[in-house]
Amino acid sequence: MKNSLEKTFLAAWRPYLWLALFVFAVFGWSLAADFTYFDDTTIILDHYPFFQNPANVVKAFQSDVTLQHQSGYYRPLNTLTFILDVQLGGKSPFIFHLSNLFYQWLASCLFFAFLVKSGAGRRRSFLLASFFATAPVLTDGVAWIPGRIESLFTALCLLSFLFLIRYAREQRLADLGVCALALLAAFFTKESAFALLPVQFLYWTLIEKRSLRSRESWLLAGC
Repeated sequence: MKNSLEKTFLAAWRPYLWLALFVFAVFGWSLAADFTYFDDTTIILDHYPFFQNPANVVKAFQSDVTLQHQSGYYRPLNTLTFILDVQLGGKSPFIFHLSNLFYQWLASCLFFAFLVKSGAGRRRSFLLASFFATAPVLTDGVAWIPGRIESLFTALCLLSFLFLIRYAREQRLADLGVCALALLAAFFTKESAFALLPVQFLYWTLIEKRSLRSRESWLLAGC
């Protein structure tokens, strides 16, 4: 019965479709929401002309999250997502909320893939990923437009860790490259990404039991 359930509902790409349906079912109401006119105003509406110009991609890496050098939060990747949203949907809040749903779905899918790769099994991994996808505590991060940073940050951290596991087991340099790029993107999303470095280092040395003298160990320690 268990194997039949997994073959019917959890085979191949099906878990990712279910997760998309769950995210939409729980948070889809946010698509009809407007801007909150709090941080939405400070971060997005007050700087709408900036987001209209795709050439400002470079300037996004030269400013803080408010584009005024006042907040102290350096999160250019979050700014890039707003530039993309404006290119796709202009000033309509719908596209901003749709992007939030996408980032939550992406984080949920990567959480599922991470758990499967860690040996949790597809059934258990799907149950945990489903809870993560729909947890009420994440409502602010999904429904509040600037809150997308949490889903985006989580997705990038999971992507980095997922490819570190793949590299540890398959020894393909491409996987280590994706791990490093995802980690770099996480740095550009939220400052707390630095906390992932010691976690990955401990995973490499304690779980995978790799030598401290290996070049990958020193790479993880010194990134």
